[in-house]
Amino acid sequence: MCMLVRVVACRVRIRLRVGNRVFEGKALLNSDFESDAPDIIVPVYIARELGLWPPRTKTVTAIEDRRRGGVVAILYLLRCARAGAS
Repeated sequence: MCMLVRVVACRVRIRLRVGNRVFEGKALLNSDFESDAPDIIVPVYIARELGLWPPRTKTVTAIEDRRRGGVVAILYLLRCARAGAS
């Protein structure tokens, strides 16, 4: 049996705030990723704008993800930003 699944991308405008630095842009809401807590994944250039890159804290967890056709380093910074959507 073959099922056809239609995926709809839902994008919203967001504002991320880290201290006095703010990034406003668009975000993809449902990326087929699940976690126990809200997660925000940003490219390095946005992390730099917010002062999160390079990491300056010892509370960073690094993981190598090899599932999506290449090696991607994922860094987790806990409770480092405030987020809002519109």
